[in-house]
Amino acid sequence: MKRKLLAGKEGELFLCLETNNKGESETHLYLYGEVGWEIQSHSLAVAIDELDSDESITVHINSQGGNVFEGFSIYEKIRGHTGETVAIVEGLAASIASLIMCGCDSVHAYETSRVMIHKASTYTAGTADDLRKQADRLDAINQTLIEVYGKRTNLTEEEIDDAMSSETWYTGIEAEVIGFVDTVLNVDPAKEEAKMPDKKIDYEKRASEIRSLFAEHPEHEQLMFTCIGNIDLTMNDIQAKLDEVKVESEPKPTDPAENEPDSPQNKDTPAITAEANVKRVNAIVAAFKPHEGHSDLMFECVGNVNCTVDVAKAKLLDALGKESEQQGEGLNKPTVGPVGDNWRKQFVGAAVEAVLQKKGIEPEKDSPYKELRNKFRNHSLLDFARHSLEQKNIAIHGSKLEIVAAAFQHGTGDFIQILEDSARKSMLRGYTEMTSYHNVIARTGSLMDFKVNKLVGLGAFGDLDKIDPQGEYKFGTLSEFGEDIQLATYGKQFAITREAIINDDLNAFTRIPMKMGAAVSRMYGNMTAELLAGNGRKLKRDNKALFHADHNNTGKSVPSTDALVAADVAMTTQVAEGGIIVEAMPRYVYCPRRLKAQFDRVINSQFHVGETPENNNSSVPNVAPNLTVLGDPRLDMEDPLAWYVLADPNMTDTMEIAFLDGEETPMMEQYQENGRDGLFYRVRADVGVSVLDYKGIYRGNNS
Repeated sequence: MKRKLLAGKEGELFLCLETNNKGESETHLYLYGEVGWEIQSHSLAVAIDELDSDESITVHINSQGGNVFEGFSIYEKIRGHTGETVAIVEGLAASIASLIMCGCDSVHAYETSRVMIHKASTYTAGTADDLRKQADRLDAINQTLIEVYGKRTNLTEEEIDDAMSSETWYTGIEAEVIGFVDTVLNVDPAKEEAKMPDKKIDYEKRASEIRSLFAEHPEHEQLMFTCIGNIDLTMNDIQAKLDEVKVESEPKPTDPAENEPDSPQNKDTPAITAEANVKRVNAIVAAFKPHEGHSDLMFECVGNVNCTVDVAKAKLLDALGKESEQQGEGLNKPTVGPVGDNWRKQFVGAAVEAVLQKKGIEPEKDSPYKELRNKFRNHSLLDFARHSLEQKNIAIHGSKLEIVAAAFQHGTGDFIQILEDSARKSMLRGYTEMTSYHNVIARTGSLMDFKVNKLVGLGAFGDLDKIDPQGEYKFGTLSEFGEDIQLATYGKQFAITREAIINDDLNAFTRIPMKMGAAVSRMYGNMTAELLAGNGRKLKRDNKALFHADHNNTGKSVPSTDALVAADVAMTTQVAEGGIIVEAMPRYVYCPRRLKAQFDRVINSQFHVGETPENNNSSVPNVAPNLTVLGDPRLDMEDPLAWYVLADPNMTDTMEIAFLDGEETPMMEQYQENGRDGLFYRVRADVGVSVLDYKGIYRGNNS
């Protein structure tokens, strides 16, 4: 395959002519990156205008989305092209990139591809009127998205609105089912059946029908609850069971012994009271406590109100005897779901992966829970609560709220563990995916307490001495200087209520914790950015600000070759104690996002780049140092004209961000709320930042 670049830059937005070995040529447009940055509407317009109006285009998409209005423009440009347009979602078509995808005549994807839709969002400030106007604008944008998606898919506007509100991620196969994708490429034939969504059971309607069936037979209430709990039974199966017990309970010929006052058959067994049942359950649990490995039998006895303490003990003794005789055969496990001694581990692991997969968090490829996870693919949270109870042979009674309450209270916490693990993994996903340069521009440290601690910086090591034959080696000395740093605790809390579980609100313990994890990473980035933009605090070593004329680490110039050369010279000629040149080598340009493109051009240019285009000189080579450019929107908010050149913080003392016992990732812990139902969690981080020295930090300014 030969490729001829027609327009753009490979790895971002580029148009090319591809010719196969048979000499056949096709035009391909590649949209890789963020819309509005790597993918820009004016670049796409120029590229498409190079083609004949009836020329077909294959559009390759792998984008997380970006600027809405840039996306609208690109969508209309592709949609308006007369020739056939075919989209291939190579990895991701998320946010506004999913709209661009819809501009093509047909769409293909892979099984591993993802299509994500959500509602438009923005940042704004101002008066209440300003905020209302912004909300109206967002509503109008969302309506446009709904209309475009509606034309492409077989979903109603209400279904699309719901999917956007909950930020929905579709696999390639799921996107094909609803109409976003026309064809899934390279699909495994064994997965063809997955294209048909499983039929979900309306548990509430089913339970109501069963209750109606048993309405005239209150004496068979226990059977009714059993049938409600066993979702594998059809209504015909249930009717047959009811007919069978009705026959068994019909009056039999009178036995004279039944009229005898002392006859056992004449003694009624009174219904057990709630108080007596609590005592029964506690006694059974106490009897089983010393004998691990028999919890399933214990749950069976607890769930059967007719099982007395003595009967339960007899069952336990029988099980212990069989265990001793058969060595390893153990107890029979429930037939629904995973079986074996580690069924809880299997259940929790597979359920967590199924929940997270719905929100676009893919499990590891070699996950041991893959097969079971696929069975749980369409389970709701209420389904998991039911399954947890069924595995313990606990009868499922009452309303949805009561079922969830029972899942919270019974067993070894498998259902609670599903919620906690899903929340924790979502939080860590948000933390790792949020862009933050805190651990790039500052070294990472560890503190043991919340007291004011002293950071020790080391000066330069003196020159080596000449050693004569039989001469003596002398000890060298390092000067030390210290700055203060102190940890503080930051945190937020969230709750997983029973109502959220009944409503199958995945946002409650996936999206919310994910955003909280992202907020922690964002906070770390804010702390280091604000430290620079705020000129640090006065250094204890000389009682002067971080950026001070005496420190020789400031300049006033716009991004250019000369500006970066000046920063390089200033840093590498810094003098430490004893007159030793430090040579703090520049490593990063840390700048507002709006200046990133300018610095990229300066560093990547072959020729000298001036402060204005008129000052560019194509006859002079570019001698700017080869630095890594970090464009951070935090600096746009702090000071959009200031930019910084930094040394590697692990080689030169610059800044430090420290964590309690070195634990950088946020912690999540459970706590109780008196008088409130549900699970409550706190996310916290213990962190502090400080400047160490000025020699490896340089500030430039556009003003």
